[in-house]
Amino acid sequence: MLGLLVDFNGTISDDNFWRSLPAQEAEEVQRKLFVENRDLVRRWMRGQVTSNYVVDYLHDATRIEAQLLRDILITDCQTAFIDNEILQLIRLLRVRLRVFLVTGNMDCFKAHTVRALRLYDVFDDLVISSDIGMLKTDDSFFDWFGVKYQIPITDCYLLDDDLKTGLAFAHAGGRFIRTRGPGETLRYLRGLSGSEL
Repeated sequence: MLGLLVDFNGTISDDNFWRSLPAQEAEEVQRKLFVENRDLVRRWMRGQVTSNYVVDYLHDATRIEAQLLRDILITDCQTAFIDNEILQLIRLLRVRLRVFLVTGNMDCFKAHTVRALRLYDVFDDLVISSDIGMLKTDDSFFDWFGVKYQIPITDCYLLDDDLKTGLAFAHAGGRFIRTRGPGETLRYLRGLSGSEL
């Protein structure tokens, strides 16, 4: 059976952490963390630091109350939006494909987003970088995936918005479908649900 690996952020959801902060504070958090401290983000995505550690860093860097940052992070994780049709199409495709959510994501994603959106009911399995300590762009990631799930990467498709990830996947022998957001992902899944692979 063929495999379909689906990314989360930028592919099936566009919702960012701390989006519910007032606009100026949300921009400051995004800049301080995702622009100025990408190394910390990568460590968070690898499970080397926790969400609480990142909240403490942001509190020190922005002076925004730590409890507010923590509460909004949890709420924003729980309320991440995925178009219901995307979820329904993925469920339908599981009759013909093994479908995996493969995401570079953090402990808060697993603790709050996965549970709130019941993602284990949608996908065959979830591969979250903070659980395994690897990112999709790591040289060994797709080899690890193929061994773990007993599916050759040459029999897999990757639906992802990140070109670097897609090139790594294609280099490993998989077929990369680049998407530029949930709307494009929805159109692709609609087409895939009615086609022969």
